[in-house]
Amino acid sequence: MIKLFLRYNILQFIWTILLSIHACRADLRSSYSQLHYGQKLERRMITSYDGYSILDCVEDCLRTTRCRSINYYQGAHFCQTNFEKRTTVPGLYIVKPGWIYSDIEDWDKEIAGACSRSNCRINEKCIPQPFDQFTCVISDCGEPRGEGFSMEHVREWDAIGITRGMHITCAAKYNQLGSELFVCRSNGTWRTDLSCHKNYENLSRRNKTVLTQSSTYRFNIASIANDGDVQTTEPKCAITALNHTKAWLQVDFGQPYIIHNVKIYHRREGDGPSAWKQYQFRQFYLDASNFSATQTTTSQRTRCYTDNTTAPDLPTNIIDIPCKQTARYVIVETTYDAPEDDYLDEHGAILEICEIKVYGCEVDTYGVDCMPCIGCQYCDKSSGVCDACEEMLMLSR
Repeated sequence: MIKLFLRYNILQFIWTILLSIHACRADLRSSYSQLHYGQKLERRMITSYDGYSILDCVEDCLRTTRCRSINYYQGAHFCQTNFEKRTTVPGLYIVKPGWIYSDIEDWDKEIAGACSRSNCRINEKCIPQPFDQFTCVISDCGEPRGEGFSMEHVREWDAIGITRGMHITCAAKYNQLGSELFVCRSNGTWRTDLSCHKNYENLSRRNKTVLTQSSTYRFNIASIANDGDVQTTEPKCAITALNHTKAWLQVDFGQPYIIHNVKIYHRREGDGPSAWKQYQFRQFYLDASNFSATQTTTSQRTRCYTDNTTAPDLPTNIIDIPCKQTARYVIVETTYDAPEDDYLDEHGAILEICEIKVYGCEVDTYGVDCMPCIGCQYCDKSSGVCDACEEMLMLSR
């Protein structure tokens, strides 16, 4: 057993020497002469490391298939590997005192040892093994791709490497649904709920649109939720009265429209421990209907969303809900009585909606650009093909 242990350690020592020889063989003088001092490539990082020499940083980049350049901060021995280089995104190549930038193509591949001959995939990294062998492991999730996705607001320390995160937003003329935070999972895929859709008209702001609510608290009338002000403090919100078993707020367009999504801003006074928050927003539901809230029960409507949050947890106070229906009314309703105001002897189901935006198109249109139907009033929402059945159904309502 001792002999085997000694033999293993001797082999490890020999392998370390061989790796050193690989690095020594590489011509480093030319590479060092091409370093860019006081420069850095921003916001295109794969990952980062502490305690690295610049040569360690170069070697890691050479072993990472997607890596195109490095940033190195010599004072802190801090390394960043990048998936772009200064010539591909010149607008992100900036002056940054203390940093050193280098294109990986300026370095001899032999620095990577056995990995200089690797066939790892684009999202993999080569890991050297004894006896001039190597293995490949997943290194990153790649650049997030999707219709309307924009990297314009990626932050300085965002990265595409495993366990790292990126902030991706929707491009101009696109409406954002979901969170902008992407997290790279260990299997090389992004965890995200973001989707981007071309902007639809805010139907809530049409001249004929009327907002009503089941009751009114003080001066917090329903129309406040349709004034374009998205502040979420009490004076800026439509609020229903106390001591009712049900509360609702209704958006009436006056005629059916193709609805795409509904964005709701609920009351939240602040982040402090004593600030009133979106307690009343738990367990609300969102319906679409061709009949008003006073004429229908929930079973007669089409449900778009139900919140299942229970105390003490809180839902988000700003929520964007897909609701792909053709309807005249959008109804937000609740029967939930939040316990947080019981000490004030305030009871009942209450809604505190500060703004509601309903995005969509007129019914005689199709597609994300709301193109007019040709030859009919009602057509398929995606293809524009005339839909006789839908036309008969809508005319019968």
